[in-house]
Amino acid sequence: MTADLKAPLDGWHLIHGDSAAGCVIQSISIDRDKLIVNRDPIDCGPAPATLDWREWARARGGFLTSLSETYPPHFLKFAERDFVAALNHADESPPIYAWASCGLADQLLLARVLSLRTAAGTSPAHFRVIQFVAGADGVIASLGSLSPARIRAWMPTPVNPSREVVSHYLRAWRAYTSRSAEALVELLSAESPSQVLHQAMAALVQRYPDVRSGLSGTEWALLRAAESEGPRATRIIGQVAAFDAGLDQVGDLVLFAQLKALGSTALREPLLHILGSERGMRDCLVELTRFGRRVLEGRANAAEVNGCHGWVGGVNLAEFPAYRSGNALILP
Repeated sequence: MTADLKAPLDGWHLIHGDSAAGCVIQSISIDRDKLIVNRDPIDCGPAPATLDWREWARARGGFLTSLSETYPPHFLKFAERDFVAALNHADESPPIYAWASCGLADQLLLARVLSLRTAAGTSPAHFRVIQFVAGADGVIASLGSLSPARIRAWMPTPVNPSREVVSHYLRAWRAYTSRSAEALVELLSAESPSQVLHQAMAALVQRYPDVRSGLSGTEWALLRAAESEGPRATRIIGQVAAFDAGLDQVGDLVLFAQLKALGSTALREPLLHILGSERGMRDCLVELTRFGRRVLEGRANAAEVNGCHGWVGGVNLAEFPAYRSGNALILP
């Protein structure tokens, strides 16, 4: 059901990312003093099971700094403090309108915010979700990709999630921040009152290394694009972002970090040669190593040679090396 844009949406507005926030602001009238923008890409990097914003900021700081110098730890600390403070202050003027696509990042933000508010003893009665599902081009995986005109045309009616749906989001957040992949397996095997959330969480399976190649879905896509679109890093990243993202749409900084990790000299067998500057993707060139080509051809397994690295929410793959076969997880 499409929303009646003539009706006022007075209250607080929760949005993931400045790009999406900018599109929404241009599409409808919003009090910018009541806009809560999450700038932490919580779908990438370590996600500890904590409700303390200080502990969260400490855990996230190193990861974000590794992506860009614009994410120094002190910046994240104050951004996280202000984000949580705004959520708490929002109780004074309900409702909170949470804008969301079907993408993993938006769905995880809903799960985290509901977890924070539940832990604070706040009722979700005044929480409204503006859930975009599909448009003329198919499933909507990111609000930042929509023009203001399309947001106005496709905007659904805000819905207060049922107690059952809220409970499912809380379970999803616990599964995401768990140190074991078993929690995700249990979540995906259970019945879900929200297919949008279920499909987004199912996309996390592709973050785990494939049992044959030893690469995550994104790593495989980057390696394949390096073969077909290289040597420019910008072209490789653009190819993956445009055609291989699905519901798991990570930013170009994360893709660049993953590309560099595939060519790290700290690996026993790098899969890429990194040429030019590693400081900026525009000046970076890459080419497949012999080992990288063997992995692409199915004659070698990257994880068997180099080990598992990285995080899937709360799971440190170096400590909990789960694998996937197709869309199924294989637990250690």
